[in-house]
Amino acid sequence: ATSPPPRRVQQPPLPLPVSASGRRYDIRKTPGRSHQALTPTLLGPEGSLKHSIACCRCPFPFVTLEMALEKERFRQWLEDTRREEFEGRILTGEVVSFRDELLDGDISAVANALARTTTLTAVTFQENQLGSDKTKLIADALQSNANSILQALDLSQNDIGNEGVMHLADAISHPNCCKLRTLNLCHNRIGRRGAMHLAQALRRSTSQLQVLHLGANRIRAKGAGYLARAISHSGCKLKDLKLYSNAIGSDGVKHLANALRYSGCKLQRIGFSDNNIGEDGIKHLANVLHHSNCKLKTLDLSSNDIGAD
Repeated sequence: ATSPPPRRVQQPPLPLPVSASGRRYDIRKTPGRSHQALTPTLLGPEGSLKHSIACCRCPFPFVTLEMALEKERFRQWLEDTRREEFEGRILTGEVVSFRDELLDGDISAVANALARTTTLTAVTFQENQLGSDKTKLIADALQSNANSILQALDLSQNDIGNEGVMHLADAISHPNCCKLRTLNLCHNRIGRRGAMHLAQALRRSTSQLQVLHLGANRIRAKGAGYLARAISHSGCKLKDLKLYSNAIGSDGVKHLANALRYSGCKLQRIGFSDNNIGEDGIKHLANVLHHSNCKLKTLDLSSNDIGAD
């Protein structure tokens, strides 16, 4: 006798994809319209930015042309929304931080807002890899805003380089930036040529900068000489200069110590940490600290391997 044919075991249907809002979409019935599941406008009152992103993660193994177009439109919508939010923060805020937050296309929107703000007093652009070109956009925006009240600008860790500093030097000595008091340019690959641009700007009467952070750059002894000539000038308003980790050595210290003897020098705080200044550098500083024109109150000499003797 022949055995009966094996019974076909019917497999249970696969579960339908579920969106973040709990709705199920049956793409087996309407595959050509499945891209509607990606449309943020279908979410109604739940359509917040975060909720829209969650619902637009496509769980399907294929992508139609309509879905690709919808994805591109949604990507553009996200970018426009982010840039509008950035502009709003600058135009309405007083202290704003964009640390490690900006993409390439965001800088134009940010610069446009900087050119119009009347409330911003401090802004941080730390760790955004701006480079010289994007730094120029920021510098140009600051110079174009006659109503700016910006007092503190942090551009540390942005790979600005000497060319970027040249653009900033034009900005800090511009009449529209006369309220700027603090500039942070640490970790930016700034060399002696960049120091020269800054020194030229600091000597101009239109510059009101009082605090300059240049730590972890490449200033070296010659760059320190440029800065020394600036701070000895009566037009320079600088009171606080940080130069840690710049390999200025004893020669660089000698230039800056001599600048402290001038009556026009207003420097009260200076940081020389991690500069290999040696015993000779210490002697240069010791000779000037008791000078009648020296206004120095705080001196940082840490991490210089100075002997106990």
